Amino acid sequence: MKKYNDTITIGTISGIIAAIVMTLMDWILLLSGIQFTPPWVVAGNILLNTDVLYTPAGILIGYIVQFLLGSGLGVIVTIVIRLTGKDYYLIKGLGVSSLFYIGNTGIMQTLVNIAPWMRSEISSTLMALINFIVLGVLSSLIIAKYYEFNNKPNSQR
Repeated sequence: MKKYNDTITIGTISGIIAAIVMTLMDWILLLSGIQFTPPWVVAGNILLNTDVLYTPAGILIGYIVQFLLGSGLGVIVTIVIRLTGKDYYLIKGLGVSSLFYIGNTGIMQTLVNIAPWMRSEISSTLMALINFIVLGVLSSLIIAKYYEFNNKPNSQR
């Protein structure tokens, strides 16, 4: 398998793949009858008013924002693993995603009033935690497998 030595590339790829897996997991749970606010609705509410979130365009925008946020998480996990080493990569991915969970769900959503109804939905809050765990752990797993760890800058190769 090809290994990548570019931090941004592997971070973006790992984050998007992890976000796709997370989305599929959430779709299965929603189709099985478990009720919670899906992450693409929360992501869409970053840019859109509540009344257009469940329209086809609103859902599409929500997916796009969700995958962009997933790629950002993947890049940060890659940077952390690059700076601290490959050992314990799953714990590092879990740590970064846990900080993102607190920062996103606990602080940012409250400060800028994103999906305020979620603060009354225990199932949505728990699913957000599970989603962030999936994102961080899966991203770090992909990074550990496909990132070429060398500390030389690109200009010295």
